Amino acid sequence: MRKHKNLNKQELMIRQDIPCVHLGGKFVSLKSRVKSLLGEKRKKRAEKVLATVVMGMNLVNVTAPVAALAAAGKTVPAPVQPLRSDAAPLDYAVLPQLADVVDRAIFARAEATDYSGNASVATMVKGDTQTITSGQNGIVSVMSGDVNGAGLQTISSGGTGTVSKMDGGGTQFVSSGGIGTVIDMNGGYQTVYEGGTGKVETMDGLQYISGGVGSVGTMNGPAGQFIYSGGTGMINELNSYQQYVNEGCTGIINIMNTTGTQWISANAVGTVVTLKSGTQLVDDGGTGTIITLDNHDGAGGQIVYSNAIGTIVTMLDGEQYVFKGGSATVVDMSGGTQIVRVSGNGMIETLNGGEQNIMGEAQVWSVQ
Repeated sequence: MRKHKNLNKQELMIRQDIPCVHLGGKFVSLKSRVKSLLGEKRKKRAEKVLATVVMGMNLVNVTAPVAALAAAGKTVPAPVQPLRSDAAPLDYAVLPQLADVVDRAIFARAEATDYSGNASVATMVKGDTQTITSGQNGIVSVMSGDVNGAGLQTISSGGTGTVSKMDGGGTQFVSSGGIGTVIDMNGGYQTVYEGGTGKVETMDGLQYISGGVGSVGTMNGPAGQFIYSGGTGMINELNSYQQYVNEGCTGIINIMNTTGTQWISANAVGTVVTLKSGTQLVDDGGTGTIITLDNHDGAGGQIVYSNAIGTIVTMLDGEQYVFKGGSATVVDMSGGTQIVRVSGNGMIETLNGGEQNIMGEAQVWSVQ
């Protein structure tokens, strides 16, 4: 074996290709200092990456003066000892930070977690799941995600699940016999299957009801409640977008305040208790009722066509349109307009004010 009597410890370790770092004035083997910075499974890969980074940075410190002389067009004298710059070799104290960067940039991946049904989860991210079964009560404080994926809470019969906030995404599935609640939905969706019960208190997202019962406290933004397969949906206050009621389902809205739509189709039944703005659209055999139409901007109201039936109990303002195949009635009109187009059928039982515009068949029972 070749001896190096005149070399110091750093030089000897460099000659023998041993990765080294500067620790407390001494140069020591990197391998002996790595320990478990990245965990046992990552240890060997982390050692190789960190050793390469450390040696590369130290090599830059050593060769920087040579590069500077060469760039200036000067001759580099033969060194008596290894060239050095004033920069100190990389100290071991920076390795924890470096290891963290390597871990996140190279080795990191989304570690999906499957939480128990009784767990209280602070934050649930893409790939995380919580499955809640009979007798269990699971809570998620924040569920996040995006269009590429999000956290998932699944609730089956006898289970109860709550998500305090869906932030940018998230999914809650409620099966038969389960109960699910989302307090604040900002993106994401809740799906309620037959026999399940779902509730969203404030919604800027989507609620799908497939045979179950779903309710929304306040709906804002580009949000929607979609009701299929005999389901029932209720919205206390609709401020935008729509409630879609289809396939023999039932939809109820307490107040429609701003632009939005209740769309009733395919033999479904829909009711708006107070419509101040927006539209109830009734088509394809559906039945729609507005208890009080008091449209504050004088536009919108009820549109009825294609074998559908529409009724406004008290009409203070706004409009009722009746198109081909539709039949519509205003029980008590004191303002607004009923507009009956060709092949539509419109009727006003008591006319105290407002007007009827007829281009098809129309009938007025009583005028006061």
